[in-house]
Amino acid sequence: MTTKKYDGNDEKPDNDEKPDNDEKPKDDDELQISKLRLPQNFESIVGGKKLTQYLPVRRPEKQWFIRTHPNREMWFYAAILDFQEDRDAYIVEEELWEELANEVVPKVLIPTITSLGHSFIWPIRVPGEDGRIDDWSRTAFLAAEQACEQWLRLRSNMQLGSYETIIAATMYPDPTWPDFGLEEWLRLGFRDKIISSTDHTVVRRLRGEQ
Repeated sequence: MTTKKYDGNDEKPDNDEKPDNDEKPKDDDELQISKLRLPQNFESIVGGKKLTQYLPVRRPEKQWFIRTHPNREMWFYAAILDFQEDRDAYIVEEELWEELANEVVPKVLIPTITSLGHSFIWPIRVPGEDGRIDDWSRTAFLAAEQACEQWLRLRSNMQLGSYETIIAATMYPDPTWPDFGLEEWLRLGFRDKIISSTDHTVVRRLRGEQ
């Protein structure tokens, strides 16, 4: 080890300043993490707006608290073809109702939202011309009507063969609905899922055509 002796020609270090080698090194990793961490209010900071590109068409999960759209004009009644092979629902145009009478069922498509703000379309079967309806569909419709004003969960009662509702114990705030109308709800939920011709892929597959 070499020791350098002060000979008066070199600049004497200032006693008020700490030598560089005594400075505490910066934690570069910590600095990088703090700069990269995304705050919870990110959208408000950058002025971002959530864009909806797709809406699932499905019934609510049993653990979801939901509300249905209170404006009944937003509830859309349609002839629905449930294609089991792909687990997809299709809207059938009026011109094909008679030809596909054995495949379509009348349903109401209800704009629905969860307590976490996730939107979807809830299809519920409604009575046909004969006025008959199963208990599952009947109680689901009653729950949807109740959900216009209350946050609730839908739970299956296998013994009774119907649904029952559980009202939220917490007073959730009223939902903030997407700012678009019924036409946009249907477009986002049924993009490429409207049957308007017998040449549609689903109709051809039901006929056994390649």
